[in-house]
Amino acid sequence: MPCGRWVKESFQVAVLYVGAIIGAGFASGQEILQFFMVFGYRGLWGAALVTFLFALLGFSLMLSVGAHRTTSYGELLP
Repeated sequence: MPCGRWVKESFQVAVLYVGAIIGAGFASGQEILQFFMVFGYRGLWGAALVTFLFALLGFSLMLSVGAHRTTSYGELLP
């Protein structure tokens, strides 16, 4: 696969993941800001930690999907 295509497809997956987590499942940007900013600078560290954990979860999920060659979430979840 050429490098340009790989980058484009990776970006599409990343945007889909962020849209699903932030837009549909987690909260709006305003709610996130209000929740974490109550704690000042410690809230920024909390927001960074949550961002890292969501990225780690998404990465491990993608590895699991690739390893099991699943085509739907129903095949991955017991």
